[in-house]
Amino acid sequence: MKKILDMIKRALYYNSVVKKISGKSHFFDIFLSRIIIGVPFDRYVDFCFYDKPWKVRREYLFNEWKYYVKYNPGVTRGNHDDKSDIFSKCLPYLKREVLKTHNLSLDAFKVFVQGKKSFFYKPLDGDSGRGVEKILVTGDIDTLYTEVLKKGVGILEETVIQHKDMNRMNPNLVQTIRFFVCKGSAQTKIVFTALRTSLKDNVCVDNAGFGGAFANVDLNTGMISTNAFSEIAALKGDFDVRLVNDAGLVKHPVTGTIFKGFKIPFFDEASAFVLEISNKVDFYGRALLGFDIAISEKGPILIEVNANRPGISELWQIPLKYKPLRNEFEKILKDSGL
Repeated sequence: MKKILDMIKRALYYNSVVKKISGKSHFFDIFLSRIIIGVPFDRYVDFCFYDKPWKVRREYLFNEWKYYVKYNPGVTRGNHDDKSDIFSKCLPYLKREVLKTHNLSLDAFKVFVQGKKSFFYKPLDGDSGRGVEKILVTGDIDTLYTEVLKKGVGILEETVIQHKDMNRMNPNLVQTIRFFVCKGSAQTKIVFTALRTSLKDNVCVDNAGFGGAFANVDLNTGMISTNAFSEIAALKGDFDVRLVNDAGLVKHPVTGTIFKGFKIPFFDEASAFVLEISNKVDFYGRALLGFDIAISEKGPILIEVNANRPGISELWQIPLKYKPLRNEFEKILKDSGL
């Protein structure tokens, strides 16, 4: 009974969002979509299913978990990969200083912060940007060392200086491009890419799950090809409904830069960089991988590898909510030898 009541409560919340967007209640449609074809309540909103007939809803990528479980061994809904282990696999591609806080000595910390104005702390098993902090190197270093250790075991990373063209979108954080790779016996293929950015001027992460926005990038031109969207589950309080309806944001709210047509610098180099990592590094035998790439003045830098849940549904299907992608994705899996 409690489970049913919780479902009803969640359905009522998402129906309130749909009513705000469409002006109508779709409660029973939301609930039946969940019961009959398994559409999560949040994806009903994300994919604008209130405007789509039932016959096409099954063709959308709303059940990405079945692919993660099948093609990424060891992945569950609750587990997270150890960032330090991932980083140890990718040391040649990080192109910045990275330090684990486990058994970190004061002397090693002083060497790490020397000459730096800031650095990042990331918890080992965090996701969606939670727990990530940008830390300024100020005051007494011994005190700073103690404060860092209190945060728990994590990773310290040198701050990346992003390309000046990326600053035109949002200069207040290092934005990344998510490259989603399908790695099979027949081919290793980049399936899609998406720019990720924060919509605020005081947030240091670009994660979709932290309320960030994302837009698809054309694989051939390296130019953004859609407006920007967010996922409804990550938005809190009063938000711009264009982030979750079929319109999307045309301009970045911080800088006014138009998303569509924005050119990602070093995009071809970044694509080749990602394919090289994919082919040279084994990520626990997993086939569906997400690479977060920053762009510096010298070229692409690997920020993180998502070898468990790389964001097929949110970062690919949401910006293309007018186009069901399930059949296309399953053909890519087959062509890749999976």
